[in-house]
Amino acid sequence: MEKSTKRQQLEEIAEKMRNMDLRVFLSKDPSESYGYFSDEKHVGYIQATENQEGFNTAICNKTPGSNGRHLLVEKDGIPVKAEKLTRDYLEKTFRTYPEYFSKEDIEMMPVRKYDGIDDFLSVHEDELVEIW
Repeated sequence: MEKSTKRQQLEEIAEKMRNMDLRVFLSKDPSESYGYFSDEKHVGYIQATENQEGFNTAICNKTPGSNGRHLLVEKDGIPVKAEKLTRDYLEKTFRTYPEYFSKEDIEMMPVRKYDGIDDFLSVHEDELVEIW
């Protein structure tokens, strides 16, 4: 299957994340434009956006029914521009909840985080490939 422009964009982002000492895993399907990254203790989600506008990130958790398993870092899912791709920005995905969540939001949506990359890979390893 042919790589999409979004996939090529994601691979460029993945390379930058590798240079930030993060492990990076992308979908094995080259037509997909999402991936995960980790500092070994935490797992974050990233997806390239349309028209090379940037990327979206999300907090990754394993709680069933919690919007799939991701909570977007940016409130309205507005794409983040490539220049914001910093380690500090990516570490926002390692939190339990996004900054915009209210106390009521948290009470309505309890989450369970993965216990590090090994716990995450025990569930998702078959669908991902690590980028070196």
